[in-house]
Amino acid sequence: MPMKIVMTVMLMAFILMSSCNASKNAKSENPSDVNNEPYKVVDSHTSQNALDWNGFYSGTAACPHCSGIKTEISLSADETYVLKEVHQGKEDSVAISKGTFKWDEAGQKIFLSKANKRGYFVGENRLMPLDDSGNRITGELANKNVLTKLMNSLYGVKWKLVKLNGKDVSTKGAFMTFDFSDNKIYGNSSCNTFRGLFEMGAGNRILFSKVATTLMACPDMSVEAAFMDILNKVDNFAINNKVLSLNKARMAPLAVFETSK
Repeated sequence: MPMKIVMTVMLMAFILMSSCNASKNAKSENPSDVNNEPYKVVDSHTSQNALDWNGFYSGTAACPHCSGIKTEISLSADETYVLKEVHQGKEDSVAISKGTFKWDEAGQKIFLSKANKRGYFVGENRLMPLDDSGNRITGELANKNVLTKLMNSLYGVKWKLVKLNGKDVSTKGAFMTFDFSDNKIYGNSSCNTFRGLFEMGAGNRILFSKVATTLMACPDMSVEAAFMDILNKVDNFAINNKVLSLNKARMAPLAVFETSK
């Protein structure tokens, strides 16, 4: 056999063997073909580890014997909660419960302590109530009773006083905080400490009452006097870019605060 033909046959055999080996390797490296099972991508993201879920949520639940139940809940990073419910039209009927909550194994749902027995599916800035079996509510009630996260919240912040009646406050130390669980305010008026009550209504309305201070005397009481006077006048508030303003009707802000660093 001529040498040229022999070399051609050997070259064709080599190419054929290389092609077969490449095909086998490609098949063995394809994870979809291992044990004849489809390749699965595991997504480890859950509501618990991927969402900024801690914070304050608010909404109005349906009520057969009243105009609605205003529901507010605080979820803390240490897995404790405070739940407050007010039957609208019956403002003196306020129910407050505190406790711990647990996540389900999938990290998608939370269940409040046994004393409350509530369950919520945790979504992006929303809490969606679960039925008695721990399942998402469907049908006409699916979009009702949903609690929405308050992105601009009064709570959990130390508000530092920076302006009164449009003028900068040079006195350091004046601040106020809002207690979610019992609607109380605490703070310092630049000289004395104070405490009192606040009541919130629709449209960011707010009223302060029973504000009392300690009785220490200071060289300059002007900031304190103006601060306490303003708390008796304001009827609404606004929060924008971590700045809180207390207002009277649509007038210019009477007091302005910034989040304390």
